[in-house]
Amino acid sequence: MRLQHGFLLLILQITWLPALVVAQETDPLLNDLELLDCVIDPSETADLGSHIPGVLQSVNVDRGDFVKAGDVIAVLESKVDMASLELARTRVSLTAEIELRRANAEFGERQSKRIEDLYKRSMISSKEMDQTQTETKLTQLQLNQALDNQKLAELEYARAKEVVDRHTIRSPITGFIMDRFKTLGEYVDDQPIVRIAQLSPLNVEVIIPVEQMGKVEKGMLADVRSDAVDQTWQATVSRIDRVADVASGTYGVRLTLDNPDYEIPAGLRCKVSFISQDNATETQTASVTQSTHHSTEQVSVSHDLAAEEEHSFVDHH
Repeated sequence: MRLQHGFLLLILQITWLPALVVAQETDPLLNDLELLDCVIDPSETADLGSHIPGVLQSVNVDRGDFVKAGDVIAVLESKVDMASLELARTRVSLTAEIELRRANAEFGERQSKRIEDLYKRSMISSKEMDQTQTETKLTQLQLNQALDNQKLAELEYARAKEVVDRHTIRSPITGFIMDRFKTLGEYVDDQPIVRIAQLSPLNVEVIIPVEQMGKVEKGMLADVRSDAVDQTWQATVSRIDRVADVASGTYGVRLTLDNPDYEIPAGLRCKVSFISQDNATETQTASVTQSTHHSTEQVSVSHDLAAEEEHSFVDHH
C-alpha cells in the first residue's frame, strides 16, 4: 500500500509539472511591458465658488468631509432677495382681482342676453344693443387681463426663487472636501470656497516613451502597485493621448481604477505594469488547462483507489 501511494504521488508530480511550467511561462507578470512610474489622482477635482458675489452666511463642510452631489456646501446672505421672494409669493396668492373681473364678466353675459331678447322684441334701439355688447366684451377682456397678470406674478415668483437659490452653493459631484478656503462672514466674489475631489473612480496617469507607441491599447488591463500602502490593484486603460510631447519624447495614458468603497487613497505614486491581451488570454487558457489536468488526475486516483480496495476485499475473502 505504501509503495502504491508513493507511486501515485510520483505520477501526480510528473503530470502537474508541465502545467506549472506553462503557467509560469504565460504568467503576465513575466511578459508585461516594462514597469513605468504613475500617479493616482482623483477622477474629478472642482474648485467650488458662487454664481454671485456676497457674504457667506454659513459653510457646512470642512476638510475631509464626504459630500454627495446636491448637498449644500455654503449659503450666502440673501435678506433682500428673500423679501422679494416673499413679495412675489404674496402676489401669486392674491386672487381678488380675478374674482372681481370674473363676476363682472358673468354679469355682462347675463345682461347681454336680456338686452338681446329686448332687441328682438323691438323694445330697445340698436344703439343700446351695441353699447351692451361692447360692455360685455370689455368685462371679458378685463378678466383675461387679470388672468395674464396672475401668470406674470407666477413667473416673477419663479424668478425670485431662482435668485434666492443662487445664494445656496451645492456640490456638483460626490466626493471628499480637499480644502476649505473661506469661512462664514467672508466676502465671496470670484474666489473658490472649497475644493472637492471625486475618488470613485480614480485616474492613474502614466507617461510612456514614444518608443512604446502602439503597445498600449484602450481597454488593456494593467497592474497598479503603490509601495506607500503595499497594495496592488487592477486598472483599465481609458484614454490614450494622440499627440506626443516633442521635448520629452513621451505621451500620456490614463487608466481608470474602480474605488467603490473609497479604500484607495488618491495622490499616491505608483508603478504600473501593462498586461497584453495575448498574455491575458494565455493565462486564462493555462489556468483552465491546469484545472482540467487536476480534475482528471483526481478522477484517475479515485478510480485506482477504488480498484485497489476491491482487490483487497477479494483477496481477504
